[in-house]
Amino acid sequence: MFAELYNRKSTIEIHCSRPYLEERLQFLSYLKNRGYSKETLIIRAGWLCTLSEVLNLSRGSISEPEVADQILRWINANKRGIRNHKFRQTSLIRTANKWLTFLGKIPPKELELAKASLTALLLYMEFMKNEKESAATSIINCRRCTIRFLVWIENQKLSLKNLTHHDIDKYVKFKGTRLSRNSMSTSMSWLKSFLLFCHARGLCRHKLSHLIQQPPVFRYENLPSGPPWFSVQKLLEQPDLENTYGIRDRAILLLLAVYGFRSSEVTVLKLEDIDWLKKTISVVRAKGGRRQVFPLTREVGEAIILYLKKVRPKTEYREIFLNIKAPLRPLKPGNLATVTKKYYRVAKITPPHWGPHSLRHACASNLINKDLSLKEVADHLGHFSLHSTRIYAKVNLTGLRQVGDFDLGVLA
Repeated sequence: MFAELYNRKSTIEIHCSRPYLEERLQFLSYLKNRGYSKETLIIRAGWLCTLSEVLNLSRGSISEPEVADQILRWINANKRGIRNHKFRQTSLIRTANKWLTFLGKIPPKELELAKASLTALLLYMEFMKNEKESAATSIINCRRCTIRFLVWIENQKLSLKNLTHHDIDKYVKFKGTRLSRNSMSTSMSWLKSFLLFCHARGLCRHKLSHLIQQPPVFRYENLPSGPPWFSVQKLLEQPDLENTYGIRDRAILLLLAVYGFRSSEVTVLKLEDIDWLKKTISVVRAKGGRRQVFPLTREVGEAIILYLKKVRPKTEYREIFLNIKAPLRPLKPGNLATVTKKYYRVAKITPPHWGPHSLRHACASNLINKDLSLKEVADHLGHFSLHSTRIYAKVNLTGLRQVGDFDLGVLA
């Protein structure tokens, strides 16, 4: 098949030449294994021919800005011979970054950090995992916040070792213009932890963690962010079961709404997590890592079976929910945010929040209004403590009406 690809003329009218032929064939094989169609592979083959001539690949590594700069200079020199050069620019840069990352010529972003910053990051992640025994989700979020801080330090040409309180003030002001109060509080919490670790290990000369003040976030200050249950029922009617996306998305929405699963818990569900004989579904909780088993409802089971039979491609992945189009890979939690937002808009529902977590809130509120106790709701959601569940007492309309009807005359 790949011999055929390289016998054709590319879409930008440039014949394939010999440089880096083996590397191009390896990348095309990789794309083929990830589910890309033959037509897409033919287009990518043409782009790779161009990139092998445009890019300076003799060096051991190359950064993404350098890739973009070389491609832009080539396009500007050849605009007259290229139709729709703006589209071509975006396509070539994206394909180049994927190809060079596959070849190992573009290092992971954290490896672009200075040696001192990279050392601090790796030591802190090891501390979070082995000593604090933090959950995997917490480690991922912490790593993301830490990398952003270290990248900001280097952009400001500062040294982690010699950071001062003025530098921290500047960073806090920088983040404060971009984040909400809740997000800012979380970000500053991670930063305090990281700076305390760095000072304890001698990676930072001054103790700066005590100078960071988080914006106040009050427990139970807001109502649950989920829509009312009749809106959830309307939402579940929106996916088109004649469409591959609709079949997959309805199964996802049912798991979010019926069981109150978090988006990360849905994306890690594997085929073996469903026991069709016992009619159960088990999930590994994102917080705490406990495995919890639920009865598989008929509606959810039928939706998953329809997806497995008609939509899910044959692949080596064990995760249940995959991309519909190439590259074939398990969905990420962020993909579920796109799914819920899409169907909220189709249903013309405007919830307090558009993400998949809103359906978890809706599930809990619905259970509370069905007179389940806080303990039962906490068990259903996988909460360790009732403190995390108490916010849903605000939407217990039956209980609140009973309080409103209580006769206080005897106390007068």
